Amino acid sequence: MDRVRLLVRRAVPASGSVVVRVTDYDPELNLGHPETATQPRILVTTRPACPLTSAPLDVHTCVYERDLPQVTSTGLFATIAHRRTARLAGHDDVLFTAHDGLVSEGATWNIGLFDRTDIIWPDAPVLPGLTMELLRAANPSHYRTIRIEEVPSFPAAFATNAAVGVRAIARIDDHDFDDEHPIIATLRENYLKITPQPV
Repeated sequence: MDRVRLLVRRAVPASGSVVVRVTDYDPELNLGHPETATQPRILVTTRPACPLTSAPLDVHTCVYERDLPQVTSTGLFATIAHRRTARLAGHDDVLFTAHDGLVSEGATWNIGLFDRTDIIWPDAPVLPGLTMELLRAANPSHYRTIRIEEVPSFPAAFATNAAVGVRAIARIDDHDFDDEHPIIATLRENYLKITPQPV
């Protein structure tokens, strides 16, 4: 962990905000014998951070379940292909559902919905993003299964990941949400109040 921290410190600029990605990989990986991968390397990349008040999202749903969704990986071909299809159709991004209609996650983000009392996170196989976990600790929330046909019953929805923090969702398929619902501002305020940890 000390080695990773050192590499991250070397990669980040002296000022400004960036998103840092740390990838653990083995250049000697043998596809026929993956069990022999024993010399992992660390790759640190950065990109400019997005504004924390990015425009609300218009998302389209798509039936898709990622392999090993609980693991962050570079295997993003299908994920990005579905995002591309959604964007070519005029949407901003894609929201995945299972074959039985259960809502799971966005292409590279978690979805949260507000039920007028608490934040609801889909109880489905997803990558538990760090930003989602921080928000869970800072706001009344719980997990439950959410079917796509239930989505219109929620007054507000939002996307969250390390790059954008909290981003309002204005539309899922044909249903419009209140992208200026007070819960969005509350979540952003609570997110910004979280004490950062030094690298």
